[in-house]
Amino acid sequence: GDPTSTVGALGPLDNNTAVTLDGSGDYVKMPYGGLGNLLDFSLEAWIQPATVAMGTDATVMELQLVTLASILRVSQSGANLRLEALLASETSTATLSTGDYTHVVVSVTGAAVSTVALYVNGEFDSSLLLAGQLELTGGQLLVGATERTALLGGNTAFFQGDVDEVAFYS
Repeated sequence: GDPTSTVGALGPLDNNTAVTLDGSGDYVKMPYGGLGNLLDFSLEAWIQPATVAMGTDATVMELQLVTLASILRVSQSGANLRLEALLASETSTATLSTGDYTHVVVSVTGAAVSTVALYVNGEFDSSLLLAGQLELTGGQLLVGATERTALLGGNTAFFQGDVDEVAFYS
């Protein structure tokens, strides 16, 4: 199906616009390029999952390089969030629920050692330490799916629910 935009849907702000993803093929792709090697940046969104069933593995947001290698991914794992950066990962302690919007922010800082921190509803949740920096030389931001796993013959990890106010800050 096609993602739908709901004007005036209940969300973090009144009269906001959210994209509704059905979990079976909808996602949003936004290419980026020319960002260079940013040392510090943040990625955020408001999400409202339609399901928090055990076994759910759904991509909320993912930054990919041109090669489709994932460098940063936030996914839903049942009622929790999962933060992945390069080959490291951490499961959130925050609990997601249907019917409620959750504010998710990933903040990346540092050069020789990068800290990738996950904030949920304004509170620090978890972090990863990586050797070196994440290089954003060009690629795409995916909301609601990953193309990486689809190319490897696996699940595309489609998110089911609403996503609102996706933003990138540097």
